[in-house]
Amino acid sequence: MRPLFGLLCTSLLVATCSTPTTGAVPSTSRPCTRADVTDLLGSFVRAIDAGDRQSITAALATGVIFSDGRRQVGGDFVSPRARDGIVDYFLDRHGVGERFELTRGQANSIRDFEYDLKVSVAQVGTHVAIGKGTTNDPFDCSMQRIAVWNMVRRP
Repeated sequence: MRPLFGLLCTSLLVATCSTPTTGAVPSTSRPCTRADVTDLLGSFVRAIDAGDRQSITAALATGVIFSDGRRQVGGDFVSPRARDGIVDYFLDRHGVGERFELTRGQANSIRDFEYDLKVSVAQVGTHVAIGKGTTNDPFDCSMQRIAVWNMVRRP
């Protein structure tokens, strides 16, 4: 009887210890830093310059508020736009020979940034574009993407 009781107690203990808890699972995410925001900005500009559809797409939130001074993609300045339209827009610019170089990128917080770009246009020349933007989720850096992009040619 004693071995049976011991086996029963051991089984009960194993079952109790291996039962998953219903509490919150600890998050592995971490808040973003200013350096993370600057890195995201830099990788986005490099992706535009390279014409890298996958990387441009990965850097943008699903809905993006976007303007570039020349064109509003898909409507007014304050409405989020589908990411695919913005990706196509940048790929079109790359396709006609425009190249982008980040000359200054600055994170003003764990979410907001500003930048200067050198924009080289084939057979036209070079100009400076300035802009600012924000990201979508500063509290889960693995999910942080560009949510607002505003770019104009420096006057």
